[in-house]
Amino acid sequence: MENKLLLIINPNSGDGEGKNWMFDMVSAFSEKYRYVTTYLSKGRGDIISTLTECGKEYDTVVCCGGDGTLHEVLNGLVSSGTDIPIGYIPTGTLNDFAYSHNIPLNAVQCIENIKNGMPVRYDYGVINGKAFTYVAAFGSFIDVCYKTSQEAKAIFGVVAYATEALKKLPALKGYKVKVTTDTDVFEENIVCGVVSNSKSVAGCRIFKTFPKDNLNDGLLDITLIKYPNTIAEFGEESTSLLMCAESPLIIRTTSKNVSFTFEGECPEWTSDGEYACEGKDIDIHIVPKGMSIIEKNPDQEENI
Repeated sequence: MENKLLLIINPNSGDGEGKNWMFDMVSAFSEKYRYVTTYLSKGRGDIISTLTECGKEYDTVVCCGGDGTLHEVLNGLVSSGTDIPIGYIPTGTLNDFAYSHNIPLNAVQCIENIKNGMPVRYDYGVINGKAFTYVAAFGSFIDVCYKTSQEAKAIFGVVAYATEALKKLPALKGYKVKVTTDTDVFEENIVCGVVSNSKSVAGCRIFKTFPKDNLNDGLLDITLIKYPNTIAEFGEESTSLLMCAESPLIIRTTSKNVSFTFEGECPEWTSDGEYACEGKDIDIHIVPKGMSIIEKNPDQEENI
C-alpha cells in the first residue's frame, strides 16, 4: 500500500459533478493509499498556491475538474519542485486533455483506471515561465472554438464553427510578429497563433492543428494563421483549419523552442484555456516527458 494521496476537487468545474463522486473516490483510493486527503479548491490560483506549499508531502495527486484544474495542478507541482504522478478525472466543459490522452469521461471508469493504473510520462510546455499541459494560443480563430456552444458543435459540426468564424470577420485583427523556431524564422501579419501538444484545442474535435498521435515526441506543434486580405482567403483559411488541410495562408511546423516578438500591439495569450501572459516578447519551450499521468494498466480488464 502506498502512503499519501491528495485528492483535489474543483467544485465549480462543469456542472459541479466532482462533488457527487467524492465518497466513491475516497473509498476507492483508500484501498491503495494509507492516507487520502480531500481538498476543495476555493478559486482561481488556489490549487497552485496549495501545491506550492504542500505538494512535497504527497506521493500522488488526483484532480477532479476541467483542463484549468489540471493546468493549476501541473503549475503547483512545478512551482514546488515536486514530480509525482497525477491522476485526472475530467468533469469540465471542454476536456481537451482527456480527449488527447484517451481518458474516459465516465467518472467510475476514471476512478478505476487511477486506482489500478500506471504512471506514463508526457511532454508539457512552458510559456514565459508558466507551464501548460497542452496548448498556448492567441488570436481570433482560437476564440471560435471557445465561443461555439457545445450544443451547436454536437448538432451542426463543421457548420457551427464556420458560422462562429464568420462573426469574427468584421473585427479580425492582425499582429505583426517575428516567429523564431529552432530551424526557421517567419515574419508575418497573423491573426492567430497556436503552440500545442494535443489532438484537440478548445473542445474542437474538428479544428485540429495537427493530426498528432505521439504526445511524447519532444516537439511543439506550431500553427500560424496569416491575416486574410479577402473574404475568399478567409474562407480558405477556415476550411483548411476545419479539415486540417494544407494552405499557403497557414504555416505549420514543429520545434522544441519558439519565440514570438511582436511589433506594435501585443495580443493576450491563453494557456489551457486560462489567461497566460501578454507582452512584446513571448518564449515557449517543451519539457520532454516532464509530467507523469496515471493511465489505465494495459493488463487491466474492462469491468465497467
